[in-house]
Amino acid sequence: MILDTVRPELRGDIEAVGAFLDELRAGALTEDEFRPKRLRFGIYGQRQPGVQMVRLKIPFGAVTPGQLRGIADAADAYANGVAHATTRQDFQLHFVKLDDVIPLLVRLAEEGLTTREA
Repeated sequence: MILDTVRPELRGDIEAVGAFLDELRAGALTEDEFRPKRLRFGIYGQRQPGVQMVRLKIPFGAVTPGQLRGIADAADAYANGVAHATTRQDFQLHFVKLDDVIPLLVRLAEEGLTTREA
């Protein structure tokens, strides 16, 4: 994974999520231990097994055209092709596989977007 195009503060978040995912896959974290870690980064479980909902933080509800293109690209590539706009001026991407979480976060971070505490 190439993180050179990502701002350092966002890179650290992505690396933290990657470490948590590695621990989960290795059996060093249970699902219950993983839950609060993933929630801090806007990654929520869904009722459907094996997929997550990822919520993007959109400060003040303002996005640039490039960011909207990045969200649309991410929705097409890593979710079900739909970006849900929320009543809290954020976006949610549904049906994201755990294996796609990091590439999704990288794509969003390339546009300066984060999921931290979303």
